[in-house]
Amino acid sequence: MDILLCTAAVLLTLLGIAGCILPLLPGPLIGLAGMACLAASSGSGVTGGALLAWLAATLGATAADYFLPAWVTRLLGGSRAGQTGATVGMLAGMLFFMSV
Repeated sequence: MDILLCTAAVLLTLLGIAGCILPLLPGPLIGLAGMACLAASSGSGVTGGALLAWLAATLGATAADYFLPAWVTRLLGGSRAGQTGATVGMLAGMLFFMSV
């Protein structure tokens, strides 16, 4: 069972790294799933506290990925249409991610 969990951890981690480049894949969430697989194996040194810390970092990165474009558009003086486009793009991305 440990071999299966470690193999899944490696594959999910590689897929998470690919998700940093490919917009279709949620990289941080997939990487966190890989770390959870590694923590579930018996020989791992990953603790529950480390998983919670990585969960907080993952949620922060995911929230920033969705909400930062509209905020930066407003901060840098973008037009009203630019702000609306950034918000619509964020919502469309969230809906597309939920449906995948």
